[in-house]
Amino acid sequence: MTARRAVDAALALLFALPLASLWTEPSASLTLKLFAAAVLVLTALRPGLGLCLAAALLPISPALHATMPAAAIEREAQALVLALLSAGFARFAFTPEGSRSRLALPALALGLVVAARGAIFSAADLADLSLVQSAGAVLSHVTREYFVPHERLPDLHRALAWIVSLALAVLVERFIRNDRSTTEPVLRLAIVGAAAAAAFTIFRAGQLVVASGDGLAGLVRMIREYRFNPFLADLNATGSMQLLYLIPAAWIAVTRRALWAWSATTLITVALWFTGSRAAVLAAFGGALAASVLARRMPRRWWVAVAVVAIGAAALTVWGTRPRRATVSEAMTIRWHMAVVGLQAAATDPLLGIGVDRLRTASAPLIPPELARMWRPAANGENAHNNFVQVLAESGVLGLAAFLWLLAASVGAPSRWRTDASSDVIRPGIVGGLAAFLLTSLAGHPLLIEAVRLCFFFWLGCMAAGTSLEVPPRGGRWPARVMAALALLLAVVVVPRIATARRDANAVGATAGAAPLAGRVDGVPYQPAGRDSAWVIAPETTTVEWTLRADFGSPRPCRVEIEVDRRLGAVLDLDDIVWRPVRLVLAPPARPRPSRRLDVRVQTDGCLLLAGPMRLR
Repeated sequence: MTARRAVDAALALLFALPLASLWTEPSASLTLKLFAAAVLVLTALRPGLGLCLAAALLPISPALHATMPAAAIEREAQALVLALLSAGFARFAFTPEGSRSRLALPALALGLVVAARGAIFSAADLADLSLVQSAGAVLSHVTREYFVPHERLPDLHRALAWIVSLALAVLVERFIRNDRSTTEPVLRLAIVGAAAAAAFTIFRAGQLVVASGDGLAGLVRMIREYRFNPFLADLNATGSMQLLYLIPAAWIAVTRRALWAWSATTLITVALWFTGSRAAVLAAFGGALAASVLARRMPRRWWVAVAVVAIGAAALTVWGTRPRRATVSEAMTIRWHMAVVGLQAAATDPLLGIGVDRLRTASAPLIPPELARMWRPAANGENAHNNFVQVLAESGVLGLAAFLWLLAASVGAPSRWRTDASSDVIRPGIVGGLAAFLLTSLAGHPLLIEAVRLCFFFWLGCMAAGTSLEVPPRGGRWPARVMAALALLLAVVVVPRIATARRDANAVGATAGAAPLAGRVDGVPYQPAGRDSAWVIAPETTTVEWTLRADFGSPRPCRVEIEVDRRLGAVLDLDDIVWRPVRLVLAPPARPRPSRRLDVRVQTDGCLLLAGPMRLR
């Protein structure tokens, strides 16, 4: 077996392990399991068919939780992708077919950085266990608890989720390079899937209009005022995702005059409008312009019409603000402040960053007072509203450099851009969709949403494949040298940090996943706590008295579970009106230990927990 096949086999095993936990997870519906099994079997037998099915299901995966109340929201997409990855890499490992990938090295570089940061935090989470016990806990989480709605090792899961996304881009590129006849069916089914999700959005909007009883007036009010999507709460990220499908669909509709593409374009455009994302509306024109320039397809007489439409869209976006929404000036000010906060957070650990999905909690003490007054939710921390700053803050300089390398590798050599576009009428649309998505990433953070991130990396793999591109050359020795230097640097930096993290995690008074004191609510000093947080207390503690509440505007009730030494100690339903006193009586520990820990897990999506003072006896 060659080295490449050995790597493919290892990757197939890596992704098969968490996929196995899907079959034992009772909260995952039978429908989701059948979809995952279909992707797995088809990919193993006919990779092109498996990729087509996954491409069609990926944009509608956020809709699965609407029909599967017990399913873990935002895990459906990952289940489908894990099935594709495990079967796809297994096929590459045990069959003669195979091809190189221009995305492999930058994806590996970014994956190593993310994994290194996840390993450091996971070491702290498992500090009360021996190394052998820690390895067993990791294996148990991956094979049994990966699809549990609120995992016990959140940083490990977040790192694996990013690695899954990166592997998807590599696999899609390799599949298309290996069989170029699958390109059009895959892209067509992907667009059809997005159109189906958009149609469901329009249907739900129609139901709301009918339920209001206002007829035409209700329809006009919804179009003018409402921001709506039945699947994803982050409407700006939803708009970014829809651009990935809208620009290719519109490009095919214009260049091929295909009725199905015009239908898909219309549906996705209406769904995009309902998101109310001003950045996405403007970025759509930027993406269309990028596709046109790349392909040299637009007649000169069209430029005047495009300019008029773009100016009109800009005016509509700037002045057509929906009620109860920040003005454009306020939105830009908020984004500027949050970008500065993101850079300040990045400065605390410039090499590896503060960890994936940790910026919101870490930014709480950095929020300037003027921003908190302008936008009250920011007082307890927020994300950067700029995905490049977000990657820098959470993955450091190494992570951002690897991410930019990945984007550059997917585009290829500039000297080939126009040649590729002239021989492939689909490629400009793909480039335009990704360009529009990245434009919105300057004013938002769509890659934080798992389903959106997977769709982005799917299209990145399609662009890297390039239906007319030849297999990329090995590229000399410099990529291997870069990877060797990165691996050595990470080994030198990460190993001591893991040892320090395990030692500090057992220090009485240490916390993880909670920001420092951020202020007072009703006279009570509080710390914003993340979705999963840990508090280390003295081993002789017998009673814990605490006060907790949900932040203003959090969903009610906000369910919180408190574990003592990894055993469930209390379940609370909090609201955002009053502080809730909590009293825990601790049983003696089962074995002598240097410290004890309280794990606090927020079970309600969208709830931000505020933790008051803790008294120990």
